[in-house]
Amino acid sequence: MRNLAAQVSPQATAWAIGAGTSCVCLVLLPVAWACDVANLPSLLNATGIAAGLAKGVLLTLLITVQQQIIGRSVSATAYVFPVAVGGIALLDYTIFGTQLSQGGLVSIIVLFAAGLLFSVFGHLSSMPRTDTLRFFVMVAAVIGFALCDKVGIASAGWFSYLLYTGIGNMLSARIVLKTSSRLSLCHWVLLALGWTVPELFFNFALAGVLPLSYGYFAISLRVPLLMTIAFLVYREGHGKNQLFFGLLSILGTAPLFFK
Repeated sequence: MRNLAAQVSPQATAWAIGAGTSCVCLVLLPVAWACDVANLPSLLNATGIAAGLAKGVLLTLLITVQQQIIGRSVSATAYVFPVAVGGIALLDYTIFGTQLSQGGLVSIIVLFAAGLLFSVFGHLSSMPRTDTLRFFVMVAAVIGFALCDKVGIASAGWFSYLLYTGIGNMLSARIVLKTSSRLSLCHWVLLALGWTVPELFFNFALAGVLPLSYGYFAISLRVPLLMTIAFLVYREGHGKNQLFFGLLSILGTAPLFFK
C-alpha cells in the first residue's frame, strides 16, 4: 500500500480493492452456496445489504485517506487500530452488551492509551496537522467498520456481507474517481487477493469465533512489526521512540490471555 501510494491515486486504489473484492466473492459464490455459507435469503437480506454497502463507503474513505498519509508514515496508519479499539469496545458495551473478560478490558485500555500517546509524542506528532486530522478520520472509519460488521454479519452472514462491502467500496470509489487508475493487471490481482483473502478469514472469525472487540484487537497485534519495519526500512521517527511504542503495544496484548 505504501509503494502504491506514490504510483496510483488513492481513489484508484480504493476502486481496485472494491472491484477485486467483488470479483473474488462472485467467483467463490458457487462454492459458498454449495457449502451453505451463502444462500438466497442472505443475499437478499436488506439489513445485511445496507450494512455491507455502508462499510464499502467507509472503506473507500479509509483507503483514500490512508493512501494520502502512508507515504509519509507507515507508523501512523499502523496505530489507527489501537486507538479505534477503545471506541469499538465502547460500542460493544453500550449498544450490543458484549461481555469481555477483565484481561480483555485491560488490553483494550492499554492499547487505546498507547494510540493516543502516539498521536502526541510519536511519529505522527512531527507531521502536518492535516495528517493528524486524517489519522482521526481513519480511526472514526474503523469504528464505523465495527458497527457495520456487527449488524451486517449477523443479518446476512459473513460471505454475503463481504460481497456487498466490495460492491459498496467499488461504486463509491468510482463516484469520486477523477483520474485513470494506471494500475496493471498484476497489481490489481495482488490487491484483490491481498485484501480479500484476509477479509474472508476475518469475517468468518467474527461470525462465530471472536467477540467484536477481540477481532479488531487481533488486527492491532501487527503494530510492533510495522513500527519496526517503518524505522528500519523507511527511517520513520527515532529508534527508541518506535521501540517504546512497539513494546507498549505488545504489553497491551498480555492481559488478553488472563481471565
